[in-house]
Amino acid sequence: MKIRRGGVEIYTKTVVATLKVMHSWKYEAVAAYLICWICLFGSSCAAAESRSRGCTTPLWSAEVIGDLSRSRNPASPDLIDSNRAGITFLDNERLVVHEVVLDTSHLSSRQSSDSSPFRLRASVLDAGSGKSTASAEWGTRVHESSIQTTSGGALIRTGETLRLYSRDFVQEKELTLPRSEDTYTVTVSASGKTILINRHDEHSSHFEVLDGGTLSVRQEWSEAPPLRRLYSSSDASIAAADFNQEHILFNEFGGGRWKVIGGRPKLTCIGLPTLVTDSSLVNGCKEFSYLSREGSLIFQDGFPKGEALVRKIAVSQDGKVVAVSLDRTKGSDFWDTGNGVKLVATYVLVYDLPTKKRALTVEVNPLPKDDYDFALSPDGSRLAILDDRHVTVCSVPKE
Repeated sequence: MKIRRGGVEIYTKTVVATLKVMHSWKYEAVAAYLICWICLFGSSCAAAESRSRGCTTPLWSAEVIGDLSRSRNPASPDLIDSNRAGITFLDNERLVVHEVVLDTSHLSSRQSSDSSPFRLRASVLDAGSGKSTASAEWGTRVHESSIQTTSGGALIRTGETLRLYSRDFVQEKELTLPRSEDTYTVTVSASGKTILINRHDEHSSHFEVLDGGTLSVRQEWSEAPPLRRLYSSSDASIAAADFNQEHILFNEFGGGRWKVIGGRPKLTCIGLPTLVTDSSLVNGCKEFSYLSREGSLIFQDGFPKGEALVRKIAVSQDGKVVAVSLDRTKGSDFWDTGNGVKLVATYVLVYDLPTKKRALTVEVNPLPKDDYDFALSPDGSRLAILDDRHVTVCSVPKE
């Protein structure tokens, strides 16, 4: 056995000798000795290694963003929240990391996000080394920030403003959403070719389909009742969960009648139905399911009691590789208040859809407290994980 910590090699004989010394010590002394021993050989390196546990080929792990614990909104308990921080691949070789910070030197304004005290900061990093290659900053709203990858580059949302940046991270297009009391939800297809804007209130939704490379409008329509949560879009259609999260609904762009394509008993529950192509989708809940657009089950991976998938699903540009997040909990709560359930581990699972196999399992360690996100490169060869202030990038093995 050989353990590496910051370039220092410790062999089995050293460990055995140490254990002999500790054998006669009291438990308190043993604990103190272990702490000193770990620190002596590089606790920072140990932390970096723990964050990349499960990666076949860890490329790098580093502290990338600031401490956003004070930016945490108690009313929004989800760790995955682009309004605080997030990551996305600009292309196979570059990763964009963003964070929303409060800058009191800027005055707040209801008229323009540029005058808001909240700032969206983005850094472009080399995906292979973590080296910063570019950065930018914009004024934003506290609840309306995101960076998503499109076929044209990066779609940056800051409040009511959508900006399209090129692969070289140069602004090319800008679009301003009309200010209203309605809510805007902006989603991008897995291919990056299509942007769907959903302007909705409690009565109806108005949809606009934009070209991912130019922001030009390709199609628009309205329908009622509104579509407000748990849905995804491809280049031509929408998949959504029904109100009770028991069935998957499917519809083509342009409105019309929604049809049920999946649900119980094949699927225990519905999380976020995610279209990976125009003809297939995945669902994550108490099991991972890969289905055709007609609802035929292609592949399914179940989990033991106490394990379930969280809602976000990352997809490679060709729709062949998918990443999901799995939480492991222990305990139970008869009244379903959550007080008796404790999160003990979080994993990112990567699936290769053509082979119907799990390609990678990565434990997110330590458990994130304030911010958490993950992303796949367009070709599915790299996985990036944001764990509070740290980002880890590792390779996804190929069959």
